[in-house]
Amino acid sequence: MKRILIVSIVLLLLAWCSVARAVECTQSLVGIRDHQTQIVGKYELTFVCTASSSDATYTPTPISAANLARLATFFLYRAETAPGSTPPQDQYDITVVNANGVDVVGALLMNRSRTSVQDVLLAPASGYYQIGSSGLTVTPTGNNVNSAAFTLTLEFTK
Repeated sequence: MKRILIVSIVLLLLAWCSVARAVECTQSLVGIRDHQTQIVGKYELTFVCTASSSDATYTPTPISAANLARLATFFLYRAETAPGSTPPQDQYDITVVNANGVDVVGALLMNRSRTSVQDVLLAPASGYYQIGSSGLTVTPTGNNVNSAAFTLTLEFTK
């Protein structure tokens, strides 16, 4: 009886973890060095987001503390979105919200394509946004496709 209970708990935990993993955005930061000085002059922060397999929603994802610390003196200036193998609903939206609730990309990541890679020069349209110590959260919305995936790449410069 104990074994059945333990096996049941383990299976429930595995099922819960797979659902939890299905809705998160993972992030990776890459520094790009200047060829002459070898100083990092630009960063690319990439989010790979996958919607829930049950209700097609995405979990808002803050930039990690480690990535935020590296980006503190940099300015956000460009964004690129690319649909995944299971693309989101056409015209899905993404906001990048600071601690005060302001979309720092000025709604320029609204109405994304489900079939095309799209590139948006954020500045000077929304101004150069210096990261500083303010947290930023990536929030995808407007999707109704279960397990839909996309990639968002944010570029930062000095």
